Amino acid sequence: MKKISIIIPAYNAEKTLRKCYESILNQSYKNFEVITVNDASPDDTLSVMTEMSKKDSRFISVDMPKGGVSRARNYGLNKATGDYIQFVDADDTLKPDMLEKMVELIEKNDADLAICRFDHPFFKTYFENRIYDLTNPNDLIEICQDPFGLVMPWNKMWKRDKFLVPFDEEVSFSEDELCNLANLPGIKRVATTNEILYDYFIAPIDDPQLLNSCIGRLIKSVESGNDDSSFYWLGSKLLPKRRAFIENAIKENRLSISNADDIIYYKLIDYSIYTLSAYIGMNVSPMALIRDYLNIIDDANFKYGFKVQEKYGFKLREMPLTTKILLTEKFIDLCFKTYREKNNDEKFKISYAYMSIFLSLFAEQVGKLNPVNLNAKLIMDLKNFSTNEANYVKGILENDIILYNYSHIISNYYSY
Repeated sequence: MKKISIIIPAYNAEKTLRKCYESILNQSYKNFEVITVNDASPDDTLSVMTEMSKKDSRFISVDMPKGGVSRARNYGLNKATGDYIQFVDADDTLKPDMLEKMVELIEKNDADLAICRFDHPFFKTYFENRIYDLTNPNDLIEICQDPFGLVMPWNKMWKRDKFLVPFDEEVSFSEDELCNLANLPGIKRVATTNEILYDYFIAPIDDPQLLNSCIGRLIKSVESGNDDSSFYWLGSKLLPKRRAFIENAIKENRLSISNADDIIYYKLIDYSIYTLSAYIGMNVSPMALIRDYLNIIDDANFKYGFKVQEKYGFKLREMPLTTKILLTEKFIDLCFKTYREKNNDEKFKISYAYMSIFLSLFAEQVGKLNPVNLNAKLIMDLKNFSTNEANYVKGILENDIILYNYSHIISNYYSY
């Protein structure tokens, strides 16, 4: 039985760490070590760690000076002795069979990396039971398009000898995504499952702990008008690093992709649309979002991100400023409506609905649609009404009185 090294960075986790440990102790797979790295917590996190280490020799406690989550994870990596690597956050929990199923995914499919879905109040992945062959260019394109699929560190189990690049300790936003991308060049096969095996904890909306978290700070930046610190604008600053990692993966796997820009910039567009659930769920005002999204839609990187996707059969529409304002207001309004009606529906892919609304209002078909690109596939779904999300979006667009009165503005939607 192969050994798993579970790495937990911990900061101010005294209230949640015991529950996290309990979920690990309850795993059906027992051959693991747990390396918890205390990042100079001022509370009693270290005491909880020490207590567990005394009870169970598989639990290893490390106390470090303040250095941040990436340094803590890197230290855990250096101490790991397992065949597989699994990251866990100190306030999260694992389903009882997570470790067993992730190992099974790797071993039965000869995979280098296993990825599962997770339970999160705002962010979702939509992986199916599938094998991605990263020596196939279409598979690389598709796996990079799953919402948050290559962003989070903790819904993944790696073969230890395939995790070669540590976390960048100088990056404080999306450092997990960059680390995942940096390690892609050594990955040939990825096995994914549609099962939700990991439970992500987030503090209640009125808890000061949430407002001091990464998500909380991003939300506050939008509400205050400091848009350069929102998801999209921080994501745009990562474009050079993302480019380097994706191009390295293409080179190492000898893929026939001459221009990786559509992969690189897709994630930036992803940041602009798929993060709306967090903004809406944390009560950011519609006016703040309208202001931010008007700036996003006019941003050169955003426009270029859609420009390089034109080869898949669609483009952004040209429109006067008054129309752009009207449709941005309507886009935010319909996303709020969608969140109210569908966020708790586990069978509904709310992120895809957001993107479908955006594409209906702002994009038009210019050629044959290629479903390798997710946005092109969503447009095809709208045209054929072939998914729950497409039917829902069709309904809310056709039932909206403002869009009905201004149907000439979005005539492209009716022509799909």
